[in-house]
Amino acid sequence: MAVNLAPASFYEDAKKMLEKKDLLEFVSNISVAVEASRNNKEMLAKTTYLKAKGLITFNQHSKALSCIDEALEYNIGVKAFELKKYKGVAKGFLGKANQALKILKELTTETDDINLLVGVYINIAWVHLSLKNNNSDGRNIEEAKHYLDLANEHFDSLSNRRKWKVRNNYSVYYYYKDEFEKAIKILEDSIKYCEEEELPDVYNNLAKLYIKISEDDSVSEVAIEYLKEAEALGTIYNKTISLGYTFYFKAEIELIEDQTIFNALDALYISFEYFKKAEATVQACDTLLKINELMDEYKHNSLKSFRENLKNKLKNTPYYEKI
Repeated sequence: MAVNLAPASFYEDAKKMLEKKDLLEFVSNISVAVEASRNNKEMLAKTTYLKAKGLITFNQHSKALSCIDEALEYNIGVKAFELKKYKGVAKGFLGKANQALKILKELTTETDDINLLVGVYINIAWVHLSLKNNNSDGRNIEEAKHYLDLANEHFDSLSNRRKWKVRNNYSVYYYYKDEFEKAIKILEDSIKYCEEEELPDVYNNLAKLYIKISEDDSVSEVAIEYLKEAEALGTIYNKTISLGYTFYFKAEIELIEDQTIFNALDALYISFEYFKKAEATVQACDTLLKINELMDEYKHNSLKSFRENLKNKLKNTPYYEKI
């Protein structure tokens, strides 16, 4: 009996697996669909586009880049525009911020469609705020606000998903301006636009803000509760990047409340693994640097304590002044 390799069948199965967030089954089905479409250019455009979109959705950014290039050979119009946007997003997550901005800003000259442009504006703001926020002159955050303002001009006509993304990015902007209360108000207002699956991202950012305004040696219970909710929903919906942030902020709480350094390190190692899995290169590197910083501090403090104890034991001996 001949094996049925009809691309449409595998294509539809791949779409279902994408909805179910089953990476292995998605890749298995879409790979067959692409290969079975080689003699059908129309179907090849659909299958390569879905493969690129799916890999971005699953945070497989490195793999997505080569698939995007292939998909661009067969897709035109809006689909090609979206593929280029995915390419900019992938570059951003992989830490190639300048390349990401170049791709995304070029897209703003390729269409007059407000819906398409707003999506690009949001992504440009994200790159500036999330990946290029350490310029001492604040140039990047102000450029981020410029693009957010362009998106916000059309706020009433945006989908709820884009409304909360605009609000979320504004809250990040005000965070970097040290206007924490304003950032909290904007972000809490954005919750009404969120689907449940999107809430972990908002809860993480709210937790970060409440951590920021906490007293020196304690953290607001509100921040702790937001992180609990973020972890629970992030686990249910397999929000890998979101979970990375949740455990990073948990580590911050451990350090603020002067818990053992090992609790903080445990949380940071978990955070690092989530960021690594999601190919969130910048976030993974930041987490690794934090781990190294804590380890160096622990070694320094341990050596200092050992030296002081040893010196006390050597009082009234010739070695006392040598330690």
